[in-house]
Amino acid sequence: MEQNSADYIIKKLKKEMVINRIISSVTLALTIAILVVACLAYNEIKSFLDVAEPVLEELSKIDMDALNESLENFNGIMETFNFKELKETLDNIDFVGLNDILEGLDMDKLTETLDNINEGAERLEGIGEWFQNSPFNIFGSGDE
Repeated sequence: MEQNSADYIIKKLKKEMVINRIISSVTLALTIAILVVACLAYNEIKSFLDVAEPVLEELSKIDMDALNESLENFNGIMETFNFKELKETLDNIDFVGLNDILEGLDMDKLTETLDNINEGAERLEGIGEWFQNSPFNIFGSGDE
């Protein structure tokens, strides 16, 4: 009987040993996989930090108080801005009529008219200069 119980114990121990080996192998494989993933993640994070470091340095130079103050000023301006009134004003503008007026303009005639006005202004300026220096100027030089 002792032989049977010893054989039974040996079989049971062999079975437990096989289960322990399987669990140890799975644990070893998972540990190796975790180490590989950790190494890959470390390399990716390191390369990301190399790229992000200049950005973080620039961000650290920002004066947050001044930025917050500017944003508060902007928010104050936006609160006083009446978008509904602006929309109503834009809705009241007759863009079709403006477009018709602009299409009806003869640019050559407009350019010619502006050239004539500029030429007339230059002549008047020349006459004004002549009159200031002429003996007919009874009012004085006008430079005083």
